[in-house]
Amino acid sequence: MFFRASELLEAKGATKNGRFQGKANKLAKRHQVEALIKDIVGDTAAPSRITTQLPSSVKSTTPSQRTPNSGTLYTYPENFRAFKILIAAQYSGAKVKLAKNFKFGVTNKSEDFLSKFPVGKVPVFESDSGFKLFESNAIAEYVSDEVLCGCQQDEQALIQQWIQFADNEILPACCTWVFPCMGRCFFLC
Repeated sequence: MFFRASELLEAKGATKNGRFQGKANKLAKRHQVEALIKDIVGDTAAPSRITTQLPSSVKSTTPSQRTPNSGTLYTYPENFRAFKILIAAQYSGAKVKLAKNFKFGVTNKSEDFLSKFPVGKVPVFESDSGFKLFESNAIAEYVSDEVLCGCQQDEQALIQQWIQFADNEILPACCTWVFPCMGRCFFLC
């Protein structure tokens, strides 16, 4: 994966002799970064591939029992991990509101916050019923309806497969070169 990313960056003029140069700053425009990610990922994680992998004996059912959960999401602005929660909530119809006056490094270190969420990480979620969760994938699943989580065990396993693949294979490789382009960390040469 890293080799493919390096190839694409070199083709776009962002590297020279295998090292990142000043031209990488030109990639900081969001649409260019998104285009590079799309070049690397292609249609690998496209939903149509997920459904084609289901055994022919498995037929999707319509959602019936699972309802989305609503509550408050504690996070800082532009947290990419929180975006998946908000997207899942929007698709499923869950009413997720963002905590007002949340300040990263202040609110999540307060005694009140740590009494609710001892790990002190964000994003975290508190449901309207008082149920508390941390970890973005767990929260995204919690606010989802049956359509997003899968109706059958095979569908659920495939959904989890692609979530894990994205978090363990795509995200680390992308962060290695996207974050420096955004100015969030330095290039490692």
